[in-house]
Amino acid sequence: MENNIEFIIEGTKDGYREFYKKKPYMPTSIGIDVRRNSNPPGNPLGKTAYAFTFAHNVCAFTKYIIIWDQQRRAIGNVGFTLCFNPYRRLPGEKILALLNEMADIYLKKVH
Repeated sequence: MENNIEFIIEGTKDGYREFYKKKPYMPTSIGIDVRRNSNPPGNPLGKTAYAFTFAHNVCAFTKYIIIWDQQRRAIGNVGFTLCFNPYRRLPGEKILALLNEMADIYLKKVH
C-alpha cells in the first residue's frame, strides 16, 4: 500500500453494502460484526463507537454511527473507515478529526 490514506464508507441501507471504496484491494466489510450489536435496548440512534483493526496489510480506524435504515425500517449503522500503511505514523487526534469530518460531511448530504 502506498503512503496515501484511503477511506471506506459502508453500512446498512436496504441491507449491508459499501457506499464508497476507492481501491478494490482495500479491506471489505470491516464493520460487518457491528450489525449484531446495532439493536440494543433503549434508543441507540445517533450513538457512536470507534474501532481499529489490522487487515490486508493496512491499519484501519473506523467510526460507527447507529442510524435508522429507512428502506428496511430497522436500526442500522454506517461506518467511516480510514485505511493506511501500518508503518505510517499519524497522531490519534488527526485520525479522530478525519473520521469526524467524514461522518459530518456524509450525514449532512444523506440525512
